[in-house]
Amino acid sequence: MRNPAMLRRGLVGVAAAAAVLAAYLVITPSSEVPPSSAATQLADQRAATAPDDVAVDVVHAFYRSLQAKDIEAFAALWTPDAVYRVPVTPEGAPGQTVGRDAIVSSLREFFALFGDTRFTWQPEPMSDPQRAMATWTLDIQLRTGGTYQNRGVAIFQLKDGKISDFTEYFDTAAFLNAFGRA
Repeated sequence: MRNPAMLRRGLVGVAAAAAVLAAYLVITPSSEVPPSSAATQLADQRAATAPDDVAVDVVHAFYRSLQAKDIEAFAALWTPDAVYRVPVTPEGAPGQTVGRDAIVSSLREFFALFGDTRFTWQPEPMSDPQRAMATWTLDIQLRTGGTYQNRGVAIFQLKDGKISDFTEYFDTAAFLNAFGRA
């Protein structure tokens, strides 16, 4: 039977070595890492499992269509049976909309209220190549006067290169300030 104190010291040593290796991998430029190193093996493994860019491309197309208020381009991004989820909603607002036609119809109603529309977004691939997330901000001049400014995060699930499930979290107080009670 092993001595527990020695086992702990051994585990601490392994953890320290792993931390040093991780720091080395993070701060050493790839041109300075010898080809046979663990860093090269890790980079090769990441490249082999890196998410496909399709999901990130869809995120970019999604926000470009919103910024341009291009309803046809927006509609083309969704599967017919897509689900749009907003888990945290103002009282009385639906928590989800099902089907491309219903999603597009809802957005069309909002587009009628929007003047100048500015979005910023930052997509992030996920380990599943059919998923991506994005953080976003928006600044919209409302045709009825005033502005709507908000920020949030969205999670995109794709099926055959189209959005099949979309979950969005945003500042509901900002929404209510711009549009009143649902």
